[in-house]
Amino acid sequence: MIFRERLAKLIGEEKPFVWAKRAGIPSATFTRIWKDGAVPKAEHLLRIADFAGVSVDWLLGRETTPRQEEESAEFALIPKLGVRAAAGAGALNYEVDMQPEALLAFRLDWLHERGISPKHAAIITAYGDSMEPTIRHGDALLVNTAINQPRAEGIYVVRVEEMLLVKRIAIGLDHITLISDNPAIQDEVITRDRLGDLHIVGRVVWFGREI
Repeated sequence: MIFRERLAKLIGEEKPFVWAKRAGIPSATFTRIWKDGAVPKAEHLLRIADFAGVSVDWLLGRETTPRQEEESAEFALIPKLGVRAAAGAGALNYEVDMQPEALLAFRLDWLHERGISPKHAAIITAYGDSMEPTIRHGDALLVNTAINQPRAEGIYVVRVEEMLLVKRIAIGLDHITLISDNPAIQDEVITRDRLGDLHIVGRVVWFGREI
């Protein structure tokens, strides 16, 4: 069952069959893998390894470190984008902002223990004070972009129309509330008729700041 356990680490908080669809694994094949713990044929095994950025040997329990086959280092370089996720206002210029301006190194084992694939990780910068004291202006945010649905409450990067925001999310029966940790900032309720304007960019899984 080592393969099944390691696959679960890669999937993390995402819904397993949603993850499998993104990886290009047929539902019937993934059902056998997920429910029975069966190791897939080489074609699908390689597809999983390539999609998740890990080695086949790690998936099969032959390695303890989930590194890529061609990568001898223990770190993944995560792109730091020119994106500013704002406290109240911040338009996203895709042509400019989505270009990496730096690379930050994270340990591969640390990422995979948290279900984060390097291929679906990015770093952006917080702008403004709406999430203080938790997140401050200028903090670097590590975002897991594989989590693009608000399945659990937490801090997310969201896009409402053309505004890119960092907010804590609370899920209601027919609405989603965007919560600011700063008590001076009013929360925003996205009602059912506006849910189509709300897009989850990813979940914030770590932040860092200069001192």
